[in-house]
Amino acid sequence: MMAGAGTAQADSAPPAGSWRKLAQRHFRLAAPAEAAAAPLPDALRVVRGFKPASAKVSDLKVVAPGPRQVPRVSFRSTQRVPISLGIGTITKEETVTVRGDVTVRTLKACPYDDAKQGYEIVVGLTDSDEPVAANVSNWAASLCVSKLPDGELDVNMMTFMQIGPDYGTWMAGRLVTDMLIQQTDPLVAAIKGESGAK
Repeated sequence: MMAGAGTAQADSAPPAGSWRKLAQRHFRLAAPAEAAAAPLPDALRVVRGFKPASAKVSDLKVVAPGPRQVPRVSFRSTQRVPISLGIGTITKEETVTVRGDVTVRTLKACPYDDAKQGYEIVVGLTDSDEPVAANVSNWAASLCVSKLPDGELDVNMMTFMQIGPDYGTWMAGRLVTDMLIQQTDPLVAAIKGESGAK
């Protein structure tokens, strides 16, 4: 089941383990300094450059390697959540800890165009607090890269989420999905090295 970049509602819960498209971005990267250099930064550089977007972010940390032997980024996200009281709705602040284990892989080819180089960034979220882990297992970006005549790299990126074991169709699922959509541009900035990557 797919969702547009501002919506994440569904009439019924999508099956656990299925994938939902979230957002798409098209951007350019500077040509690698060396001909043999990888066009995309490694997982640690992406994680170090990633600045999450949310209503309120605190306690941003990077551990390398993390407990799953890949770089881990963690942060606390606080958002205002609508609570239904039957005859009305109130909002209150809810805080969850997001823990993402990041892997960058080179693919044999782009999944959508086998003439282009393909890359995949997967962020495992199963160690996050329950509202996140219940609704999403993995957040992933699929990238198709081609070299332009001027040496720059043309990148098409799509992001996806893998539905967790207990997706909430009304509030929790929608909020977590929207939080992931908000991370699209910070991910692009981290890949481009625009947000303090070391």
